[in-house]
Amino acid sequence: GDVYKRQYQRRVRGEPFAAMFQRQCGVHKPSCGGRCLIADVSCPVNQAWTAIGMIVVPSGLYLGVVAREEPQWVIVILDAALLVLSLSALLMARCTEPGLLHTVPAMDSMTEPEFKAYVKRGYVKVYVNQQLVSLNQARAKICRETKNAIEKFDHFCPWVGNAVGVRNHKWFVMFVCSTALLALCTLAGCIYYVADQGLDSITGVVAIVLVIYSIVISCCVGSLAVYHLRLVCRNVTTNEDIKRAWDREPNVYDQGCADNCCQILCSHVRPSYLTADPGAYLDDLAVVDEEEQEQNKVSSEHVQTAVKHSTPDSPQSPDSVSNPDRILIRPDAERATPHKVVSCLLYTSDAADEEDSVDLGGRRIIKKKKKKKVR
Repeated sequence: GDVYKRQYQRRVRGEPFAAMFQRQCGVHKPSCGGRCLIADVSCPVNQAWTAIGMIVVPSGLYLGVVAREEPQWVIVILDAALLVLSLSALLMARCTEPGLLHTVPAMDSMTEPEFKAYVKRGYVKVYVNQQLVSLNQARAKICRETKNAIEKFDHFCPWVGNAVGVRNHKWFVMFVCSTALLALCTLAGCIYYVADQGLDSITGVVAIVLVIYSIVISCCVGSLAVYHLRLVCRNVTTNEDIKRAWDREPNVYDQGCADNCCQILCSHVRPSYLTADPGAYLDDLAVVDEEEQEQNKVSSEHVQTAVKHSTPDSPQSPDSVSNPDRILIRPDAERATPHKVVSCLLYTSDAADEEDSVDLGGRRIIKKKKKKKVR
């Protein structure tokens, strides 16, 4: 809140606007002078312009062609209001930073396969409200399309071209619901025109085409809206629903239908953690990074010492010999002792099928088979 307070004070004093976002995070890039952090994704992942066209063109045909000859002012005013609401919600869901989180270790500190291995083992932590927590505790996930950790990750929506998280979830739900209502409103106006005027003119043909189109959109987007409203009432994300996270245990975030709806749809959106003046927790993050570097140095020395004292015939992976600094560190909150990954050969190649020999540190142990006594 301090960041927004300082921005407001600058505007009151007439000072120039200070950019809130100054650096790129994953595929999210600063836009509009640092006021927005927009995902820079292209087709077919980003279908935002397609969605705008599918909304504007049918509504424009109804308001400009069908409703012009036989206007029903209640339907016309409602259709225009829903059109503005749908486009506004789409743009807000597109341009709002979805809830990106700082990760420990940072994503750009290692290669993508190594970071995925950290995520699978549960070693990746994120900062939420100046506290270092796990991905599960933050209900977060590493989004594959945006390459960012997103708090309360719901899903990536190609129709808005952005991931849906804690900061733009309500805008996405508003976009889906308003679009479904807009299709129903257009459908009602076109059906009224066809019933009153018939299909004797070009306007009637346009009306019947809009009827078919509105029925398809109402069924598709309407079912999607109902599905997401059910999730909101239970305070469950799409990611959690697909993984069935709360089937075997009670949902600790469920506070009842009314409270869940107020919390998700009516509450104030929290400030972004990626602003230009993010707060004291970034100082803690810098300290953590220094500790990570110290841990890397110590672990590198241990690995190099182990390589020097290893026997010449001991099995080693080519990667560990060429690059002994590559180790697996567990960056948890307690800063445990680094864990080294050492590869070993369990069975020799010439006796693996019979499972009668074991290779331990270069020593081959052959187990003698016991002969069965014939009675």
